[in-house]
Amino acid sequence: MGVKKGNLSLLGVLSYTAPALSTVWLELFTEAQLTTGQIIACTLITLGALFASLMPNKQSNKKMPSVSQETKGI
Repeated sequence: MGVKKGNLSLLGVLSYTAPALSTVWLELFTEAQLTTGQIIACTLITLGALFASLMPNKQSNKKMPSVSQETKGI
């Protein structure tokens, strides 16, 4: 449903945050302590998602040729 009617770029960005959220939930709801590597990984995931959300959409007005048009010249 989200792919058909939602914002596909936002959905992609949010999908990258799932591992970071599960790591934070692990620390919050259990007695586990986060390691330095996990904290760095969560930070990098968050920065990557932020970077991806700030990138401009490159939507082209050019139409892709259909399969029948590509194979006519072959």
